[in-house]
Amino acid sequence: EVNFIDSSGMGSLIKALNNVKNFGGEMILFGLKPMILNVFKLARLDNFFKIMEPADFQKQFLDED
Repeated sequence: EVNFIDSSGMGSLIKALNNVKNFGGEMILFGLKPMILNVFKLARLDNFFKIMEPADFQKQFLDED
């Protein structure tokens, strides 16, 4: 559970995203609290990260239907 993120945390996520993409993967963030999501939007990082609602993530990746 993340209640706060600063520039160091954002930098770590950007580095992780670059590493994942370099190996052909996809990084998905889901269940972000509104304050954290707002930080991503203000920094325009929502254009680089795939951000999903928990229900959408579950439907797409976890449901066995």
